[in-house]
Amino acid sequence: TLFQTRHKCRDDDDLEPAAYNRQGEALSFTTRPQRVLFDLLCRNMLVVPTTARDFDAFSRVTLPFNGPAILNFGGIVLTEDGRPDAAWLARMREQLAPLADEMQALLVAANAFIDEHQLKAFCRQVRDFDTDFYLVAKYREGQAESLQQLEQQVVRPWLASRQGRFRLHINGNNLAVLPTVLDKAHAVQYLTERLRAE
Repeated sequence: TLFQTRHKCRDDDDLEPAAYNRQGEALSFTTRPQRVLFDLLCRNMLVVPTTARDFDAFSRVTLPFNGPAILNFGGIVLTEDGRPDAAWLARMREQLAPLADEMQALLVAANAFIDEHQLKAFCRQVRDFDTDFYLVAKYREGQAESLQQLEQQVVRPWLASRQGRFRLHINGNNLAVLPTVLDKAHAVQYLTERLRAE
């Protein structure tokens, strides 16, 4: 991890902003040891950021990455010029298309549950480059129990009936439902093979 949100940092950390939200407010920060590590890595090797962030969120990261990147849990491989790798994107679209209706049904069910129970949460489809990748739900106003209720009463029963085609990823305020074809490891393998061939 090269940066993190403020609440994951200690009060005595020497922090510098590393990513911003859409309003231009600092969202994530680096500590001094992280900056030293990042500098060491960048001086001696090609650093490929591999993240769940979509293109918009990644564009608001201020660390000076200067090569390819892997976004959307492996759904997008950016080339050195910042464009999606066309072959990888075509592969992802082909694998994700048969799952689109199921993902849409979960999105509708999750938002209906949020409305019915007046939860302090929201659920949305993560879409990038005209492709739907995964669903993400977050809680609002510090109401973590809203997300837990959504997980237990909607998401987990839905996953149990999907025979391993989807998986759950929870990280702090993020609950993501991912098609199993979406995997950072697959994108890393693809990019590694491409770079070795070049």
